[in-house]
Amino acid sequence: MIAQLIHDSRRLDRAEMIKEQERVNGLKCILWPARFFDAPNGYILGPWAAHKQIVRWAKEQNLPYVWICEDDVKFTHPKAIDYFLSQIPQDNHTNIFLGGVWRSKWIAGELKTWSGIHCYVMFSKFYDKFLAAPEEKPVDIWIAEWHAIYGGNRISTCKPLVAFCYDGISGTTGDYLIHSDLVGEDSEFFNG
Repeated sequence: MIAQLIHDSRRLDRAEMIKEQERVNGLKCILWPARFFDAPNGYILGPWAAHKQIVRWAKEQNLPYVWICEDDVKFTHPKAIDYFLSQIPQDNHTNIFLGGVWRSKWIAGELKTWSGIHCYVMFSKFYDKFLAAPEEKPVDIWIAEWHAIYGGNRISTCKPLVAFCYDGISGTTGDYLIHSDLVGEDSEFFNG
């Protein structure tokens, strides 16, 4: 399976990260733009638009699910991608299957809150809901809040997690993030 990877072409550091993941972990991906041209203002970042363009494409292709990554994704082991893909739920309940999260809180083994949407699979039954989502909150926060309201097993995580993010400057906030400092409680990562 090929990842649909959101990439900001202005970020040379992110281009190197992608190359490293291709070389070290065997990532196969198709790049999608993380920025869009807005005539009056030049280029702008658009996280919602970046994710929605892929989901819209998956819907048009009638794909049962789509694997989406952001360009700062870092897999935990050379076998992590194969493991993640082998764990994609085959049930009729899951809407989103997360490969990695940070700032997570687990209660009784169930993910309750988190940040990050850097590696996930979205299933077709959730495409329309996602495409209609309001865009006033960050993508990951909207999904986490939706999960908190509707709960159940509609959003699940790969156990152990297979991906986290490279440390670096956030494309959304401009802050320098050290993701190892943001790993949530009780998070376990795949190590082969």
